[in-house]
Amino acid sequence: MKSRVSIILPIAIVSLIIVFASFGVSLEYFSVSNKLMAQLWLGITNIGGVAGSGIILLLTALFISIIRGKFKWKYFLMIFVVFSGIFIGVAQINEHFIKEQIKAPRPNIEWLSEFNKFSLEEMYSLHSKKERTEYLKNVIAETNQSSIVLGDMEVQPIIWKHWLKETGYSFPSGHSVNAFLMAFLISYIFLLRFSWFNKYGVVTIYLIALLIAYSRVLLGVHTNLDISLGALWGTIIGIGIVYTGLFDYLDSKNQANDKKYKS
Repeated sequence: MKSRVSIILPIAIVSLIIVFASFGVSLEYFSVSNKLMAQLWLGITNIGGVAGSGIILLLTALFISIIRGKFKWKYFLMIFVVFSGIFIGVAQINEHFIKEQIKAPRPNIEWLSEFNKFSLEEMYSLHSKKERTEYLKNVIAETNQSSIVLGDMEVQPIIWKHWLKETGYSFPSGHSVNAFLMAFLISYIFLLRFSWFNKYGVVTIYLIALLIAYSRVLLGVHTNLDISLGALWGTIIGIGIVYTGLFDYLDSKNQANDKKYKS
């Protein structure tokens, strides 16, 4: 365990430093006016969303369950159920407890409230995201505006449509929590399962996590603080889960079953 963590941890720390370095750069709304950049960063951000994370976890579970050319159903189900339980649990705590306690408005909602002159308190008094989205649609419809302008930039339609869906609270960034939690756990289980997997594979995984975290600020739906502490929180959870020995136990159990099967 310690040897694998010693490979991941330095890369995780460097990645966190890079995320925290976003405080030194004004990234907000960087991609909202350019169609190509908007499409690019929306694509990246979707990797860390509910559907994207689910697909990644499913593919990871499938990949690590192929052992010597044979698919191990029991191992696949164990890993997928464990992965799902971890990420659903973390998401629920983040979305319905931490965010609801801190109640930090998203930067895109703050800007829309200034632009369209509506009350943040009134919008956030609505309990569901669906109600808030409908509220924003109605506000924008009442202004009869064919476009939204941010300073001297016209916001791309795909961006402000994305903004209309991002009506929850801001802190911490769930995408960043997910991305850095996935990066740590997937890196660990790949190092555990495959002798060919090394630090360069870990670096690749963390580059994806970094892009997901930065995409949230570049799209204007999170602040630098949201993604920085979200990434840190995801890393801490990942370390804690690994040190429970859960994945080592599942792997040893699978190896024992494999030996029993061969004999």
